[in-house]
Amino acid sequence: MAAISENTNLTIPLKNILGMIALTAVATMAYFSIESRLTTLEHSVDMTDVEIKSNSEFRILWPRGQLGSLPADARQDMLIEGLERDVVELREMQDRVHELTIRIGTLEALFDTKILKARTEHGNNGRHRGSLAHSGGIRDSGNCACKNAQRH
Repeated sequence: MAAISENTNLTIPLKNILGMIALTAVATMAYFSIESRLTTLEHSVDMTDVEIKSNSEFRILWPRGQLGSLPADARQDMLIEGLERDVVELREMQDRVHELTIRIGTLEALFDTKILKARTEHGNNGRHRGSLAHSGGIRDSGNCACKNAQRH
């Protein structure tokens, strides 16, 4: 067996040496390309993970109102509050109209009762002589026989 030392000669054809150098260069480029691609993908996964967490946080906190509101939301809130005030005013007005309708009905019933009472009490369709006629304001001639004749 031959001794191997620093001065040992090794004969390899030049074609093989160039092939080994080319293979080493290709392997090195492939390694760094794969490493670069892995780093890019890992970074992309990390960024996507951060975005997903922030979207989940937004999805939970936004409906609760903990992240503020958009100007359009604030404007809609103001419009809704205005509409609520209008509805309250309309309900109060509706209650007043209902109350006034009841009062008018009561007054009409009282008025009709007084007219009916006067007609039955005095005869002559409720018109006294010497008073203005009920339809048209024509003054009757003659004297009224009732005890209220002086007030006509």
